[in-house]
Amino acid sequence: MSQKGIHHITVLGGDGQRTTDFYVHTLGLRLIMKTVNQDDPYTYHLFFVNGTQQLGSSLTFFPWPMAGQGKPAIGEATTVSFAVPSDSMEYWAEHFGENGVDFTGPFERFGKQVIGFRDPDRLHLELVFDDAVKEVPAWSQSTVPVEHGIRGFWGTIMELTETEADAELLKEVFGFRQEQVDQNHIHLVGDAPVGNSVILKKTESLRGATGRG
Repeated sequence: MSQKGIHHITVLGGDGQRTTDFYVHTLGLRLIMKTVNQDDPYTYHLFFVNGTQQLGSSLTFFPWPMAGQGKPAIGEATTVSFAVPSDSMEYWAEHFGENGVDFTGPFERFGKQVIGFRDPDRLHLELVFDDAVKEVPAWSQSTVPVEHGIRGFWGTIMELTETEADAELLKEVFGFRQEQVDQNHIHLVGDAPVGNSVILKKTESLRGATGRG
């Protein structure tokens, strides 16, 4: 419990079955629990994790089938980045091609190769290729071979009009440390094996909308 990192990330989704098919069958994550939203018991709450249900791997969804398309904006975590071993890029490029998943990249960010893609509700996702996660267990019963499987979160990107105060909050209260600065990005890290990175991206003010993705 002393390790510093992201515990989980929760998303507003669309159709629950479509979400499950994508995250289990396409990305190879494990659906560990289906419960209900404690604030809205008429809405499901779906939990997707890595092979050992590790803290820093839990991506959860409130599926709202009738919701309109959301539009990310300032003050939100707009990108979910998953960590995979560095030598699995060729596999994922072929796997996405076989499953009709469009992706961008690879491109380099803070010394790591990254590819970007979106889920069925247009949530912005990434795979970050990082040797540091190679020893973290992937799910042995996944649709993705264990050696290439998602290990958990690499981190997330938060878009803000001002980043300095948030960086101080993450350092002073949550125990992160500032690792790198690149133009309008600040990279902060904790010591957890997965889910240990937060990137603060300075962005001009954008008007958003609550909804799927």
